[in-house]
Amino acid sequence: MAAKRVTHLSDAVLGVLARVEIKGQNVYLPGQVGQLQRDLYVDVNKALEALGGKWNKKAKAHVFEEGRDPAVEIPGALGAGTVTTAAGLAFFPTPEDIAREVVKAAAVKPGMRVLEPSAGEGALLRAVLAAAPTAELTGVEVDRRRHVSLLLGFHGHTMIGGDFLSLHPHSMPPFDRVIMNPPFSLEGQPQADIDHVEHALRFCKGGGRVVAIMSGGTLYRDNRQAVAFRAMVDKREGSMWELPDGAFKVSGTGVKTVLAVVPT
Repeated sequence: MAAKRVTHLSDAVLGVLARVEIKGQNVYLPGQVGQLQRDLYVDVNKALEALGGKWNKKAKAHVFEEGRDPAVEIPGALGAGTVTTAAGLAFFPTPEDIAREVVKAAAVKPGMRVLEPSAGEGALLRAVLAAAPTAELTGVEVDRRRHVSLLLGFHGHTMIGGDFLSLHPHSMPPFDRVIMNPPFSLEGQPQADIDHVEHALRFCKGGGRVVAIMSGGTLYRDNRQAVAFRAMVDKREGSMWELPDGAFKVSGTGVKTVLAVVPT
């Protein structure tokens, strides 16, 4: 689970990013920095920092950190019109024992096409391959550094960089299974885990199932979204149960969690 913040870039910022000069890890702003209005420069600087660059006075450029390629990062931001950053660096990888339980609940079989919409560092993907080595994996990861790591670690499988909620189900063939540990809340999305699971259902073929680690509050909250979600799970003859207290302690959080199995 990870909390992420998506920032929409203004036309003015996009206009500056479209005209930067990229030389290796260095990004040079068009013209002289002093020619940009102060507010615009601040916004451009924030965007470049979110993409992995930091102003270096000696180089007179934004120098991108190792593992962040500005020739990839900047065109990606221009295409999406957004930059995505971790909110409060709240990333909690799935412990191995919980990952095994997710895969067991998903009943992954050899040769199945499996989607992980919030792949993180690949814990759930590794658990799938341990149970079904011939499974065909697709992972989606919004954090670009982790995405690069996934590309290297899961050679031969499909690893997509970007925000899962921005993907359309028709952009890829349907999956046999979706397994996921989505962000529990995002800025403006207090129940982001529900949003992610509902979106994931659109990517799974009939007769499949979505298995998701979710906030413990999903079982008892009485707001409209949570009540409707539980009713949907019941209608599909799915199930939800609490994971043990401290299930994510090894990952640095005591948050209560549940496991949801939703047939499609």
